Amino acid sequence: MGNSLKPLIFFGTLYFLACRVFSNLELRSPVITDWGDWHFMDDCPQDKFVVGMQLRTHNYQGFWTDDSALNGVKFFCDQLGSRSDQIAVASGQENHGSFGTKKFCDGVATGFQLRSEGSQGWASDDTAGNNLRLICNANSSTQIEGDGLDFGSWTTPQECNRKQGLCGYSSQIDHDLSSGDITGLNNIKMKCCSIPDPAETCEPEDKWDLLIECDNIDALTETTCQYTRKVGISHSAAYSEGYSHLVSTYVQVGFTLDQALSALGINFGTNLGRNSTTGYDWTASTSDVWSVETTTSISFNVPPGVRTQLFQTMGKCGIYTVRATRVRRVDTEGATNNQTVTFIDI
Repeated sequence: MGNSLKPLIFFGTLYFLACRVFSNLELRSPVITDWGDWHFMDDCPQDKFVVGMQLRTHNYQGFWTDDSALNGVKFFCDQLGSRSDQIAVASGQENHGSFGTKKFCDGVATGFQLRSEGSQGWASDDTAGNNLRLICNANSSTQIEGDGLDFGSWTTPQECNRKQGLCGYSSQIDHDLSSGDITGLNNIKMKCCSIPDPAETCEPEDKWDLLIECDNIDALTETTCQYTRKVGISHSAAYSEGYSHLVSTYVQVGFTLDQALSALGINFGTNLGRNSTTGYDWTASTSDVWSVETTTSISFNVPPGVRTQLFQTMGKCGIYTVRATRVRRVDTEGATNNQTVTFIDI
């Protein structure tokens, strides 16, 4: 790789910036009613996305009193893998009613579906928007539903492109007091932003990872030990349930493992190169290192009176683990405690 990486990095950076600028998509709820004024687009901070919501609802007031149903929405923004309510976008809202329960995706919101009631005629009470669903992780069967009212029907779901998440919100709100029939929220627009590629934005590091220890110090004859050779790229082991959900979220929205291979190779080669921790040159890695991880059973011999440890060069980068072919073998003699270190490629 070496200098050949430079044009790839340059054009890759231009491509990434272009995607951020030009690939944003705006979704709009199907127009069932069209009363009120559009308010400003309230955006999540850079690289944060909608992860939850809270509806402001005017509960049913009875036959003789005006109902406005859904009056506003707060959308909560956070980075992938988190779901805090500390950052909210709200655009415009009508003041009737109160906020209900906070609802969160197990991941990121990638679409929405508005429940809306059409015009009921001049002598009847109109409510327009009634309730809202968020589609999570680009999976229409994985939704969270607000605690709004049930007048009207669900409109067609509106969804972002792959590798995008909801990141901004604008509302159409009916504030007209002169009609005597306020309908509150009528429609919404939502912005979709590109989710940063985890293979491009993670920070690589490497270390020596203990593969196996084979203790033959007390034996008088040679012994054979066996281990599983793993080389290539995999998703990092889930250290917690939340981490497992993060990996699942990235995969569901379109960042599959096979699509990360080339980007990880560039990332490691550019930002790690030959690292002092292991001395391994990531720019000189063979093609099987930048492939989906494969496993093979390997046997090796340990002389009598010796304890052998095998350490493999392992890279970590966000949700990814990269196992290289370089192994450090440490043979320790039981009688003298002398150590012999050799490097091999497996």
